[in-house]
Amino acid sequence: MSPATEALQILSSRSFFIRERDGRSASNSLKIEGLQPATHLEALKVLDELGASFLFDLQLKYAYGANLALFRSPPTYARTSQAPALIPLSPPRYSYSLEALSLYRYATSANGMNLLAFLAYYQVLEFFFARYSESEAIRKARTTLRNPLFNIEDDGELGRLLILGGGVKGRSEREQLKATLRSCLEVDEIKDFVMNHPQRAGHLKNRKKIEDVSTINVENRASDLIDQVADRIYDIRCRVVHAKDGGGHDAKLLMPYSPEANELSHDVDLVRFCAQRALIASAGPIQH
Repeated sequence: MSPATEALQILSSRSFFIRERDGRSASNSLKIEGLQPATHLEALKVLDELGASFLFDLQLKYAYGANLALFRSPPTYARTSQAPALIPLSPPRYSYSLEALSLYRYATSANGMNLLAFLAYYQVLEFFFARYSESEAIRKARTTLRNPLFNIEDDGELGRLLILGGGVKGRSEREQLKATLRSCLEVDEIKDFVMNHPQRAGHLKNRKKIEDVSTINVENRASDLIDQVADRIYDIRCRVVHAKDGGGHDAKLLMPYSPEANELSHDVDLVRFCAQRALIASAGPIQH
C-alpha cells in the first residue's frame, strides 16, 4: 500500500481520490505484483479475491477502515430527456407516514447502488403490508357475507370466511405485496409507466436481462398486470436476499456489482414508482 500516484489518478478517476489542501493525494492505492491475468475479468477476480481479503484482514488487525474504490458505471439506458411539465409550487395539502417517508428518503440516498436502493424501496411497500392486506380481507369478507347464497351451515364456506378474517395471518409475503399494490395502483398508470419508456418496456419483458424472475408484458391479457408487477418485484427481492418462496427452489443470489445488478436500473424505477403510489394512497390531510 502506498499513496496513489498521479498516473493512477488520471487513468482511474480523480473523483475517487481525496486530496490534501496543498493538492497532494491523501488516498492510498494497493499494488498486487507477481500475477499475470490474461483478461480484464481475470484481473477483476484477482482484485476481488486478494485485494478485498487483504483489506478485510487489515481492518481486523489494525482497525484500519479501507475499502476498494467502486466504479459506478452510468445506467445501461438513457433516461428520458423530456423535461417534466412545470407545475407551480404550492404548500402541501397532504401529509405522509413519517416512518414510511423516512424509508423512502433513505432509498433515494442510495444513488448508483441498485441492490440497496431496490431493497429500501421494497421496505416502503413492506411498511404498508399489514394495512392493505387487512383492508382487502375485510372487503372480501364483507362481500361474502352480503352474498344471498352464503350458507352459514356450510363448513367449507365458513372455513374460507375464517381464512379471510385472518387478515395478514397465514398470507404469504407475495400475497401481501399483491394486496398492497392492488390497493395503491391502477392498471392504466402502470401501463403508462411501462409503455412511455420503450427501453423500460423491453427490459421488463426480456427474460435474459435478469434471470429467474417474472416478466412484465402489458400486452399479456391472460395475466393481471398488477400481479405481474408484484411477482417481478418479489422475485427480485428473493434473489437479493437469497430467500425461498414458499418452500420452492432456492433463489439464485443476485450479487452486488454483477452485470445483472447493473441491469436493475429499470426495476429500481419500477419499485420506486410503486413506493410513491403507496405513500400517496396512505396520505391524509395536514392537521397543522
